[in-house]
Amino acid sequence: MLERIPVSYMRRAWELIRAEHEPVQDLISELDCPLLFVRRGGCLLFNDEGFEDISAAFPDARTTIAEKAPSADPTFAAALRSLAEEIAAGSQ
Repeated sequence: MLERIPVSYMRRAWELIRAEHEPVQDLISELDCPLLFVRRGGCLLFNDEGFEDISAAFPDARTTIAEKAPSADPTFAAALRSLAEEIAAGSQ
């Protein structure tokens, strides 16, 4: 990722991320649906502590760890499929 994106873009993105503190927990609390949180191993933007915090704030949420980008990770796909099947069956 660092080889493909100019450093100046990354600096600006990091400044925006650090400056913008959206109330994510408040927004998620408004949802009335099953949740699935995915921690990406080795993610450059989000850390383990943040994942632990959001998971603790929503103890009913499912969690999984993806070693690749979730869109290409079979573990994430299986967790999402399982959740979707339970919702479809009405057990969620």
